[in-house]
Amino acid sequence: GNVSGNATVQQYLPGDGRQWWYLSSPVTGATSNVFAPTTSTNKIGIYVEDYLSDGNEATTAPYYTNPYAAGSSTPLSVGKGYVVKLSATTGGTYTFEGTLNNGDYTLSPTRTGVTAGKRGFNLVGNPYPSYLDWDAAYADASRVNISNAIWYRTYSDGQMTFHTYADAEGVPEITTGMIPPAQAFWIRVDADGSNGSITFKNTHREHAGATANPLKAPKANDRPRVRLQISNGVNADEALIVAKSYASNGIDSYDIEKMSNDNVEIPEIYTLLNNEDMVINSFSSFVAGQEIALGMRPGKAGDFTINATQFENIPSDIKVILKDKFTGAETELSENASYSFNADGNEANQRFSLLFRAPGSVTGIDNAGNQTLFV
Repeated sequence: GNVSGNATVQQYLPGDGRQWWYLSSPVTGATSNVFAPTTSTNKIGIYVEDYLSDGNEATTAPYYTNPYAAGSSTPLSVGKGYVVKLSATTGGTYTFEGTLNNGDYTLSPTRTGVTAGKRGFNLVGNPYPSYLDWDAAYADASRVNISNAIWYRTYSDGQMTFHTYADAEGVPEITTGMIPPAQAFWIRVDADGSNGSITFKNTHREHAGATANPLKAPKANDRPRVRLQISNGVNADEALIVAKSYASNGIDSYDIEKMSNDNVEIPEIYTLLNNEDMVINSFSSFVAGQEIALGMRPGKAGDFTINATQFENIPSDIKVILKDKFTGAETELSENASYSFNADGNEANQRFSLLFRAPGSVTGIDNAGNQTLFV
């Protein structure tokens, strides 16, 4: 049943080595003092997409605000995402006090101008003290001009990275559309020229049962998929190419933009579509004759491996080839097939591509003579 009156919600942040957290308030009435009370050296601020309406004419692109002053008691808005930097990596328990959020909450994310590369990205938050089902929220008819994707900023293997979810596909694969309580996440307004709207409702809420795994994305088991992972031996990154009968081969709402980690320690891989970097690239089907441009950001010079970590439901009349245009190497992919190479630290959007060929086609290289190839 519903809980009325004041309530206390405690959020435990584990001391796992991270300082940055992306959070939202599950109650109405909480303030920035939850994380930055008087004398605290923790920091909390927001991300501003609508830089033309922020009261500062000097801002010409989306930006993160300066932290709120400690003890400022700045109200935490329902449905807004906040960036929190703790002064230490020890974590701790943080207490929200107020009225539990319940019912409909309509957000009005913005898309400002036509030039900023990150225009339309808005940091929002789960408003409820329960899980929020993104698939249910996106399917609601009240949604206007919102991309079918969410992005998380999270902590993995000692680095802050992005996870992406859209239409039952996660990158990495464990990523789900079940958004935990107090979790902030990114959404994007789809098109230039207008803002967006989305309403979170009680019907979009879920509870994680004892047997539920909220980190596991649901499977659409009949979809052909090629998941590519690039690794420098320490850190890794993924891109997904997937076929869905209702997707187009051109850019559409099932092609999801790459959010860069902006970290030279983490190499990145993505596909290229209409000059945009895509973390998920969707096609209506895989057919012979297709070529998909792959881009990568090595971060810094070194040795790298591209591995096909997922290779499933590929039509029997198709061979999938990873082509290195720099060396001429062509590698026929299968589950866990990999290709190792050396690169400098520069972004390379012309070096690799993924080819779909009919069986019997000439690959154009003697693999036995290529010492950089490991299949």
